Amino acid sequence: MKSLSFKRIVPKGGRKINIIYNSYEDLQQRIIVLETLLESYQNESDTIEKYISLQQERLQQLKQEKEKVDQEFSKTQGKNNKVFYYRVIKGLTQEKTAEKLGMSSRQIQRIEKNYKKVIK
Repeated sequence: MKSLSFKRIVPKGGRKINIIYNSYEDLQQRIIVLETLLESYQNESDTIEKYISLQQERLQQLKQEKEKVDQEFSKTQGKNNKVFYYRVIKGLTQEKTAEKLGMSSRQIQRIEKNYKKVIK
């Protein structure tokens, strides 16, 4: 029987594989190695596809939430519009919103109370 030589390869997945050369057995071994690699890549591909699918679903949810916020925002007018923008969209506190708009926090509270009635 011939002596066999080994070659270690490291494919993209980072797994070390010994490939045997020199004979018909070499060919069989190469086929086994390639099948194993393909199976491994397929498993990784399935995981990636699941992750992508989950992210696409999340993107759809976010777009729907944005549409709802846009609809509610369109119902407000004037200062209510600006208060809604700073409070809901930008997430500022009543104090920061009042400061930006040159109003008191109490005025912001009253405006919020009014636009909450409009939105419901």
